[in-house]
Amino acid sequence: MWRFWSTMRVLSSRARESADTDHLPFELSTPDEFLCVVDDLAGAAVRNLGLELVRRGGADARSAVGPLTHALSAAGCPAFAGRVRARLGASGA
Repeated sequence: MWRFWSTMRVLSSRARESADTDHLPFELSTPDEFLCVVDDLAGAAVRNLGLELVRRGGADARSAVGPLTHALSAAGCPAFAGRVRARLGASGA
């Protein structure tokens, strides 16, 4: 669990499958939603980590961005993958 916007949230890949969550003392968020919040709060860190992952891949940086963002999308984080793609594209990677 983590706190942001003074609300207790629980991270769950099944957050959207839960029908009746109004009675819970916390809100459910998907990994994609969580990672987008991380990007909102620390976009430079997301960019730097993405660049490091691309560099570790040993391939040309431009060709490594696609597999990284594809893996994020396949893992259920398409919105975050788009943000990473935009950050790395903007960085000249």
